[in-house]
Amino acid sequence: MTDVGTVSADVQGRLDQFLGAVELVDVRTVAVSGELTAEAVVKPTDVRFEVRTGYRLEDGGRLLIRYNASLAVLGEEEKQIANVGTAVVLILGGPINEVPDKAVMELLAGEPGLMIVGPFIREVFQSVVVRLGLPALTMGLFRAGSHALNITFRQDD
Repeated sequence: MTDVGTVSADVQGRLDQFLGAVELVDVRTVAVSGELTAEAVVKPTDVRFEVRTGYRLEDGGRLLIRYNASLAVLGEEEKQIANVGTAVVLILGGPINEVPDKAVMELLAGEPGLMIVGPFIREVFQSVVVRLGLPALTMGLFRAGSHALNITFRQDD
């Protein structure tokens, strides 16, 4: 995704123009998964978080941006103890006749898009982690210009 500090005024202007002509139609969670990968529940020590995006233009002029997010929960010695995943689709309508160029789409999927779908991703991760029997986790806010999250687990000791 494009770093907010490296965006040209031209790309930002084209994104602003595109956003002025479309509307947010829906945000849908379309997939949820969770799996314990350790034989016994152990104390989590860290996580690895990743988001991948893709997009397509539907017949009828709706733009779908899909966010595939994964969270690997790690124990001691960086050993993976659980996987959590979700897919969230951001739907924009207009009608939209053509997909903006790659630079505009990367910026759209990165900044405003991630800020919109972030709460949906956060809710799935927090809920599934608890359902797997792990300590509750707290995820920080998705911040503009950063794809790193502050994630902590509740300590019961």
